[in-house]
Amino acid sequence: MRQIFGDTEPSEEQVTSLKNSLKLLDTMIGSNGFVAANHMTIADLSLLSSLSTIFSYVNYDLSDYPNVKQWYEKLQNDLPYFKEVNERAKKAMDERIRNAKANK
Repeated sequence: MRQIFGDTEPSEEQVTSLKNSLKLLDTMIGSNGFVAANHMTIADLSLLSSLSTIFSYVNYDLSDYPNVKQWYEKLQNDLPYFKEVNERAKKAMDERIRNAKANK
């Protein structure tokens, strides 16, 4: 998680916040399989965008959040543009991180 927290280890508070957010998301998804309804909505795409950014830097174990894990894998597989969009986003984020470090 170091790279997404400014090249430092996340604080206990930050880790707890992430875990609490994932727990809440897991509950929201529940048995519907999606965030706000029983089908994909803009809410799913919005949250997917944030989580895919985090998960592109961190191989986070989602086993404590089975609904999130299933939801994330489903959207990853069902959205034909997922890989392409996320690869471009990661390259852009990597560039911003490099620039920020160079300007320190």
